[in-house]
Amino acid sequence: MTFEVGDRVQWAGTEYTIWSKHRKTGYRWITRDGKVIEARVANLTLVATARAAAAAPPKPVQRIVAENPHPLYDADRATIEQAMRADAMAHDGVIDPNRVRAALRSATGELRVHPRVLSGMYSSLAAQGKIRSLGWNGTNDDVAGGNAGRPMRMWQWVAPLAEAS
Repeated sequence: MTFEVGDRVQWAGTEYTIWSKHRKTGYRWITRDGKVIEARVANLTLVATARAAAAAPPKPVQRIVAENPHPLYDADRATIEQAMRADAMAHDGVIDPNRVRAALRSATGELRVHPRVLSGMYSSLAAQGKIRSLGWNGTNDDVAGGNAGRPMRMWQWVAPLAEAS
């Protein structure tokens, strides 16, 4: 089989793009994530031709969990941000995820918000410029989530604390 530059191929279970022909017969240069690898043509499987790849519609952009448009998560995000603000106000702008998680637990010890939304909110708020990382200088105490004893980031609220959500 002949492969043209731009064809998408599979090699060793991973998808690559044909980058260029190789000086050796039966070989091609393939690329993925900025790395170029020499591959034997006999070990390549065609996924899509360059022409078909160009005509294919773009893949939908995946949203992070913290930006899930589901209305249930809107309430979770507001509750989490409120707990983070309260922790920051009480501790000179420093947010400790252990304290935030404790504030979000019900009387029975269950989290009142979806755990993935909770963890995703830190990245989301950092991307919005509302908080910044102080480094991995904390230790997680979340036994229920299975992360107890692992390093965790501490955060600082950098946006005005009185700002509306």
